[in-house]
Amino acid sequence: MKNLIACLFFTAISSLFAVCLLNAQNPPVSGNWELIPELTDEFDEGINSDKWHTNDPKWVGRVPSYFESNNVSVKDGMLSLTCRKTNDQDKPPFSSEGSYTHATAAFKSKTKVKYGYFEVATKTSNSKYYNSFWLYDNTDNDLTEIDVYEIVASKNYLGRTAHLFYAKSDYEGTVDNHIEKQQQVGSWIDGWEYEDGFFADYHVYGLK
Repeated sequence: MKNLIACLFFTAISSLFAVCLLNAQNPPVSGNWELIPELTDEFDEGINSDKWHTNDPKWVGRVPSYFESNNVSVKDGMLSLTCRKTNDQDKPPFSSEGSYTHATAAFKSKTKVKYGYFEVATKTSNSKYYNSFWLYDNTDNDLTEIDVYEIVASKNYLGRTAHLFYAKSDYEGTVDNHIEKQQQVGSWIDGWEYEDGFFADYHVYGLK
């Protein structure tokens, strides 16, 4: 069985977040690799609706921001995800976690795959809103999530985590409940502080 490589596969909550894909480079691991066309894109011809959601069909967003498809765009082969302050009439209903003040973006693949090597080159924004590269899936009982990276600019920290096997029967979806479940399953959590000038350049992130 051949190994699989995808150049892009993620859900992102981000602000002024740009994606530039590599030209089908070989991953930095040995093996007989086969490209996954459904998860590969360089956006030369805009957004392929057969491959991508320009929103998250199962999640409205996290307070204080919610997802809107019009915050996803492509220019000169670059996918951009933006965040903006909203007017009162644009906001969704009040959430139990607080009020929405901003609209941001999620970009998600329509194809699922369990194993492979996933890689993306991104230029993240220096903001307090999340810049993220995620892989996740959920069933009626469980939710599995791997954050290849997740950046919160106010913390100067790039985190890598895996959240595994949340029982949906007692998972409420709140931030506190999310952290509580993460601690129960002993998630892999890692990361490092990034240096000054980090946001000026594109960086490559990969996961096997």
